[in-house]
Amino acid sequence: MKKLNESEKKVFRNVCKELYHSLKELQSVKKAVSIFGSARYNKDLPYYNQILEISETLSASGYDIITGGGGGIMEKANEGAKHTESIGLSIDLPQEQDTNKFVSKEVIFKYFAIRKMMFIKYSKAFIVCPGGYGTLDEAFEILTLVQTGCVKPIPIIFVNREYWSGCMEWLKNTVVADGLLTKKELSLIRLADTPDEVLSEIRKG
Repeated sequence: MKKLNESEKKVFRNVCKELYHSLKELQSVKKAVSIFGSARYNKDLPYYNQILEISETLSASGYDIITGGGGGIMEKANEGAKHTESIGLSIDLPQEQDTNKFVSKEVIFKYFAIRKMMFIKYSKAFIVCPGGYGTLDEAFEILTLVQTGCVKPIPIIFVNREYWSGCMEWLKNTVVADGLLTKKELSLIRLADTPDEVLSEIRKG
C-alpha cells in the first residue's frame, strides 16, 4: 500500500483533530433536535416567526437546539432555545455570515463531512424549514442515510406544508411514479405546520 505523502498526512491529522475537538465539545449533549433552514429567510417572508415558536416548544420539552449557527431561520431557532443549550455548528467559509448572537455553544468546522457527522450523531430528530441548496443538501442526505439503513430511523419533519408542496408533488407524481422511490420511502418525510405537530411527530418517532 502506498504511503501517505506529507500533504495527505497533514489533511489526515487535521481531520482527526477536528473530529476529536467536536466530539469533546459536544459530549454533554444527550437530547437535541437539529433545525435546518435558510440564512436568507427574513421577517418579510411567511412563517418567519413560526420557527421561534417551534424552537421554544422543543426547548421547553427538554431538547437542546442545534443549527448551523447562522442568520435567518437558524437565528430564530437558536433564539427559541431559552430553556436548554443553543448550539451552533458553524462552517468556516470565506462568504459565511457571523455566528448569530443566540448561540450559547459554538463549534467551528473546516470540513463539511465532520460537521454533518455531528448533526447526525447528536440529533433525535431533524426539522427542515424553507431553504435553498444548503438546506436541501442536509435534508436529502439524512433521508438517504435513513433510507439505506446507514443510520437508525429518525423523524425528519419538513415544516411549512405550503412551501414544500411543489417538492412533495414532484416526488410523488414523478419520482415515485417512475419507480425510483417507494411510497414507504416517501413517507420518511413528515409534514408539519405548528409547534404541537412538530413535537407530536418527534414523540411518535
